Amino acid sequence: RVHRRAEVLCGILPGAPVGLTAAAMLMLFVFFFDAMKFNKLISLVYPENTQSLKSTMHLGFRTEGRLQSHALDPRTGGFSDIIQFGLLKADAFRDENKRLMRRLLTPRIIT
Repeated sequence: RVHRRAEVLCGILPGAPVGLTAAAMLMLFVFFFDAMKFNKLISLVYPENTQSLKSTMHLGFRTEGRLQSHALDPRTGGFSDIIQFGLLKADAFRDENKRLMRRLLTPRIIT
């Protein structure tokens, strides 16, 4: 907490409802930046996880670097690269995310 930054890990099972990951991350942004008063959120993504890469960037995270041979893959015994992304409060609450929050997080009346 001293540095006001943290890492996020969000895993959603196949077949989960569309928008669930985005909704979870948007709720995390509100808690993380508003309630906890943190400054920076970090996301680490495997380069071959194209859906996660796309979603991460869509939510406003910016690429900060590639960590070469950073994580051991227990299945293969080899090392994998990791791409590091960072998100600041201003980017978390940009207009695109505010629209997404209204669409995904606003209670709906079922008619």
